[in-house]
Amino acid sequence: MFANRRQFGMTLTEVLVSLVVLLILISAAARLGQYVKTRSAVQLADSLLSVIDTAMQLYYEDYQAFPPPVPAASQAGFEAATETSITLVNGAVSADDWSSAALYWMLNRSPHSRDIIAAVSSRLVTAEDATGRPIVIQLSDGERKNLLRFIDPWGMSLRYEYAPGDQFPRLRSAGPDGQFGTEDDIENK
Repeated sequence: MFANRRQFGMTLTEVLVSLVVLLILISAAARLGQYVKTRSAVQLADSLLSVIDTAMQLYYEDYQAFPPPVPAASQAGFEAATETSITLVNGAVSADDWSSAALYWMLNRSPHSRDIIAAVSSRLVTAEDATGRPIVIQLSDGERKNLLRFIDPWGMSLRYEYAPGDQFPRLRSAGPDGQFGTEDDIENK
């Protein structure tokens, strides 16, 4: 008499197994999404370095030299490299920011490289310090300007330097972990 009766529903065990499977699928999708986002940012950083590389080549054609290295990661190093006397009016500039700011400054001097760096996404160039305040400098003639610098997709300043014995400058991003000198750094050469 009860053998023909159908039950429409799921047991508690079936519901729990379904939830576990669903959670595993959601977790896998989230990890895949994070991987794709990181991979995309790495490719964007690579593209940025290529664009700046092109701008440096055009700078070389204009001046028969690459932009000089920043001798010290400081305002004095910036002034020596750019041959520009400045006073910091607003904002704070970290040691890592000076070489990137000097490179932007020098590339902006050359009409050919200026055209190239003007095409760089505004997400990859900033005039703000780590707290979001604008970095403003005053030149020796009294003119005030925002101090622009290149940043990678993770918001870190790029490093511009010469390796010992190397004639071509290196441009580096700290990569996804935000620390220079680790295996995920991204370089132009």
